Amino acid sequence: NIIGTARQYEMGGDRRDRKIAEYFFSQVVDHRSYCTGGTSNNEHWHSGPDELAGELGDCTQETCCTYNMLKLTRHLFTWNAEPRHADYYERALYNSILSTQNPRTGMMMYFVPLATGRWKMYNLPYDSFWCCTGTGLENHAKYGDSIYFHNGDTLFVNLFIASELNWTEKGVRIRQETKFPRQDSTTLIAATRKPTKLKIRVRAPHWAKEGITAKLNGKPLAGGNPGKYLDIHRTFRNNDRLEVALPMSLHTHPMPDDPTLMAFMYGPLVLAGRLGGEGLTDENTHTTRNWYKFAEGVASISPLIVESDSVEDWIKPVAGKTLTFRTATESDNITLVPYHRLFDQRYAIYRRVLKKGSRAHEAHLAAERKRKAILARIVDRVDIGNGESEKSHNLQGSGTRSGQHQGRAWRDAGAGGWFSYALKVLPDRAMTLQCTYWGGDIGRTFDVLVDEQKTATVKLNNNVPGEFFEVEYELPPTSTRGKKKVTVKLQGHPGSMAGGLFGCAMLKDEDEIAGNKSNAKRAYLFTSFRGNGEDGLHLAYSYDGYRWTDLNRVFLSPKIGKSKLMRDPCIIQGPDGTFHMVWTTGWWEKGIGYAHSKDLVSWSEQKYVEVMAHEPDAQNCWAPEVFYDEEKGQYIIFWATTIPGRFPETEKKGDNNHRMYYVTTKDFESFSKAKLLYEHGFNVIDSTIVRDGERYLMFLKDETRQPAEKNIRLATAPSAEGPYSEPSEPITGQYWAEGPTAIKIGETWLVYFDKYRKHNYGVVISKDLKNWRDVSDKLEFPKGSRHGTILQVSNQVLERLLDQK
Repeated sequence: NIIGTARQYEMGGDRRDRKIAEYFFSQVVDHRSYCTGGTSNNEHWHSGPDELAGELGDCTQETCCTYNMLKLTRHLFTWNAEPRHADYYERALYNSILSTQNPRTGMMMYFVPLATGRWKMYNLPYDSFWCCTGTGLENHAKYGDSIYFHNGDTLFVNLFIASELNWTEKGVRIRQETKFPRQDSTTLIAATRKPTKLKIRVRAPHWAKEGITAKLNGKPLAGGNPGKYLDIHRTFRNNDRLEVALPMSLHTHPMPDDPTLMAFMYGPLVLAGRLGGEGLTDENTHTTRNWYKFAEGVASISPLIVESDSVEDWIKPVAGKTLTFRTATESDNITLVPYHRLFDQRYAIYRRVLKKGSRAHEAHLAAERKRKAILARIVDRVDIGNGESEKSHNLQGSGTRSGQHQGRAWRDAGAGGWFSYALKVLPDRAMTLQCTYWGGDIGRTFDVLVDEQKTATVKLNNNVPGEFFEVEYELPPTSTRGKKKVTVKLQGHPGSMAGGLFGCAMLKDEDEIAGNKSNAKRAYLFTSFRGNGEDGLHLAYSYDGYRWTDLNRVFLSPKIGKSKLMRDPCIIQGPDGTFHMVWTTGWWEKGIGYAHSKDLVSWSEQKYVEVMAHEPDAQNCWAPEVFYDEEKGQYIIFWATTIPGRFPETEKKGDNNHRMYYVTTKDFESFSKAKLLYEHGFNVIDSTIVRDGERYLMFLKDETRQPAEKNIRLATAPSAEGPYSEPSEPITGQYWAEGPTAIKIGETWLVYFDKYRKHNYGVVISKDLKNWRDVSDKLEFPKGSRHGTILQVSNQVLERLLDQK
């Protein structure tokens, strides 16, 4: 109990107790308080110091917290008479105490909702009595107890409230006449039977940016600087009049962790934007629930777009109306009044303010375009927390509940529980399920299922601190075949919650909006083999490059080569739409396998191509890949071969002397003579080539054994046939990796590789090809997949493959 600690210091004098109380005050006021002077969210602190932007919600700043902070402030002020304590007291008193009683019904608020579009909620006279009701009864009877303090002959005037002080020890009465804050001045009038020597210290508020001025009996005195005291030390006589001017002005109170999110203040007063009172009655503004739930009727407001840095350009006073202001931009016309004077209205206290043309403004415009694009794609959406919407979407579940966080409704289920909704889909179409989560949720693991088929496993562990984030799950046409609705279910893992889910929508493809249903959304395929390659070609598909689904069949079985294996399959699609595949036919052979197909289902006769027949000492042809060179209109086939004695400087005992070789072809009937493709003085296998604008990228495996490298590196060249540069530093981590394959999705490069000692796949990503990040933990890959390649295909091709399952 911090107040108890403060009192303990006053009684016992232990400096440690004082330090505890002062530290607590500093932490709350300087690092954890909103513009109103209140603190907490749902009675707790959910984030670190100076992290408040993500805390605005329905249940911010419990009124009891402010009540107790004011009690603590009174103790601290008596220890050292610091003006900052009185400044805080004033801010909290006007905005977090005076604002919390309904002047018509007399009822009290529990929380002060700071999320935009909410309204004030009060208790009922007979059916709800909260802790904040009890302290509220005290709050509004105590406006007089911290206006004045004294110490010896010194009188502190801390608050500007009409009042009369009877200082019996001095035989003096001080009457304060003021209409503050409706007027920006106050007058102190002395009543004394005899001249009395006093020192009156009038607080110069920190918000009085130019300081305060004073007159004694009409004669000007020296002014007081903001955040200090104006001292008048003299002998006071009966009817002496001290007039003090308290110039107020507009200023902003930005969030410490997001300066574009700010409140507007006038002097000590928080200004609230009026957003309308339609539909608000005593029935829905007075409640038995101290934990408010604003599920319906909430108002929204767009960011304020400004062209200058001055708040006085954005907001103007309304002529003829005291303490009334209006936004003054082209697209905005919101009336603002002091929060303590606003009742029966929805409101906005914090506002997003963006300077026109700034990065933040451009990001907002891009987000708006994205939002509108998403809206155009929505087939169905659940309004989480809305009873009618959830009922119409057949909400089912076990151990499920809903609530509010950061101004948005959520639904979750307790440990091992579940909940589900029925959402509309377009029959026989690939769809996208979009789910919204809170990035600060911790320790939650659950599955997302569509018609009881697992789509993804979600792990929420502070993924995006302080923000909501969306995840899109791609659903293949088989998920919607012959259906008008599907059931989306969140199932908690044993001992773990499911959710919270803040948004759930079913989206159609962008191309569907434009009417191009036949080629909506392109998919990704991944080739691979199993075991030693005896059974043949395996395929998996994905829409995002991270979640891969096995097609669960062999699409081509090996029939050529001495060993009749199909290892390291590589497929590309040529300019005429034909798919071409090459593969390793055996461990110790001088040729490779080749076949082609129009649809990846029906394949040509397999061909054995002896690409190293001219090299009598060649031992192998490993991991061939094929690349189409657009500039020359030809295909390049490249692979790794060992020729003993060819590169003695890197040939060591027990080590194969690998180098990359290649041939070219235009028809897969005639082939050029094999040439060396990559040689930079080390053993190399498993390369892949992709084009990046005017250059070519080769991702390769450094096969150096002594000392072991076994990692993936990058080289570049001006043409597909080279010459390729020295390799980069490893882009993979402290594990053995091989079989790289690469693709660019959006602005991000993804390089997949086989973690062959760990028997799973990995992926690293980069946007600049210099800084790489391992995100293998995000990868969901069919078990047993080994060395393959990625390619992009049309949705039509994927549908044909899905039909083969």
